[in-house]
Amino acid sequence: MKKIYLFFFALFFAWQGKSQVLNQSAGWPNAAWTVTGTYNNIPAAFEANPLTSTNFAFDEDDAIDAEFNPTDDEIAAESPVIDLTAAFNASEKNIRVSVQHTFRRYVVEEILRFEYWNSATSTWTPWSDNLAGNNEIVNNNFCTPVKTLYTSPDLNISNFTASQLSGFRYRIYYNDDPSEVGFNYGFCFDSPTIVSFSEPLPMPDFVNLQWPPDLTISQTESDIVYGRIYEAGLTDTTSGQAPGISVWVGISPEGENSNPNTWTTWVPASFLGEVGNDDEYQTSIGSDLDPGTYYYATRFQLNGGTYVYGGINATNPESGGNFWDGTGFISGVLTVEAAPTPANDDCASATAVTLPYDETVNALSATNNAGFVIVTDCGGMNDGVWYSFEGDGGDITITLSEVSAAFDPEIGVYTGSCTSFVCEGNVDDTFEGEGEEFVIAGSVDGTTYYINVANFSQFTNNPEGLFRIQISSALSNEEINFTSLKVHPNPVKNVLNVSFNQEISTVEIFNLLGQKVSSKLMNANQGEVDMSNLTSGAYTVRVTSNDQVKTLKVIKE
Repeated sequence: MKKIYLFFFALFFAWQGKSQVLNQSAGWPNAAWTVTGTYNNIPAAFEANPLTSTNFAFDEDDAIDAEFNPTDDEIAAESPVIDLTAAFNASEKNIRVSVQHTFRRYVVEEILRFEYWNSATSTWTPWSDNLAGNNEIVNNNFCTPVKTLYTSPDLNISNFTASQLSGFRYRIYYNDDPSEVGFNYGFCFDSPTIVSFSEPLPMPDFVNLQWPPDLTISQTESDIVYGRIYEAGLTDTTSGQAPGISVWVGISPEGENSNPNTWTTWVPASFLGEVGNDDEYQTSIGSDLDPGTYYYATRFQLNGGTYVYGGINATNPESGGNFWDGTGFISGVLTVEAAPTPANDDCASATAVTLPYDETVNALSATNNAGFVIVTDCGGMNDGVWYSFEGDGGDITITLSEVSAAFDPEIGVYTGSCTSFVCEGNVDDTFEGEGEEFVIAGSVDGTTYYINVANFSQFTNNPEGLFRIQISSALSNEEINFTSLKVHPNPVKNVLNVSFNQEISTVEIFNLLGQKVSSKLMNANQGEVDMSNLTSGAYTVRVTSNDQVKTLKVIKE
């Protein structure tokens, strides 16, 4: 069918043509605005102050203290008083805000929304849901990317008291995580505009939750939800996706079968196709949810109008649904089951691997059944998932990547046995959602090594997550004879002498944590390595010649 745009544009411009008592831009920079909260105000974090800039921007990713720890941040840009009395008296009893913005959402716990001041209760009241992220790339300078338009829900002020009207204010409110210190990304807003209007904004003629009535998935999995919308003169007269329609699927708080208009988690849906006179949309949900029971429904918005919600037929789901009413047309039920316990949940059942090794792991249901791992020189460590392999005399690298957002992994490396570990080292150099790497410098040929991958929580049994583990050896198939290599004195006090009958390219020193503490480019048959600045203890010396590696241990006095 030929697309017919006349109806849409006529409706749009007719609405735009109405006069408005209130049509006010924030006009940033604007000293009448205020910034409140407890937040990191270093320039790298507080990227744009609306009192002195045309934007309001906060880089949560750079909000760190002097010791590089993330800070707990809560920040809001608050408008001056905007008296709504004149708009109310002119029967313009609906208001809304629109703004261009960029936001990279990281976790569901972080809050970014519009709120208004309720003078009757002296509280800030949520005006909008939490904003969905609209950028998955930016991690700095959040005002740089192309922004998208956000339009708030309509706020009806028909029942406002005189003091609520005359004392009205609104704000953009951000909290990195109400329950703990967050470490997320950031946002940027242009100057918002607030308007009043009298007539209700457009609503579609029909919406529903089409399918399914219920879903059961394992933790980290997802499944698809479908919804349909019909608007006379629009979805039935266009070919392909009709313009002016926005669709989401919402998820309730765990265990709460409540009205969808109170939910804060909304996942954007995409156009799937035309079904008769309807347009059908779909999206996947569930991959980021903890085990439990949740409820889901669809939400639709036509031409920036009022949100409406879709439910499925309570008694005959196959017939589809209609507007959500909580009785005849209800929410779907989502059951998220715990992921299965990994087979390598303790050292005794460690996965025996051959090198190279590469696996993607779901360790969300790993337990602490063997107790905390306490080993001299390695400290305490949570019990996670286990791997074992035999050393081959070369350097062995253990790499974790593709780590799930809430998981801060630690790698522990041991020899000995599951009942009597000897510390080879451990590492936790990064934060949640980031990888780790540990190098066994000069593994001992034939020795069994045990690898524990766990949450960096020491003596607290915090859950593990998703990750990819890769274990590889640098040992070449063409080995050279290192019998003439001399490294002395051992023990060493200050200078270590190294000599060989072939050219030595580099000599590297590693501590027992697998960290490189010294490196010297030699390119000669003999040379010296200064160890005077190292603390007393055992070290691994790695000598490289003709791309071959020989490792041995020395004692620093």
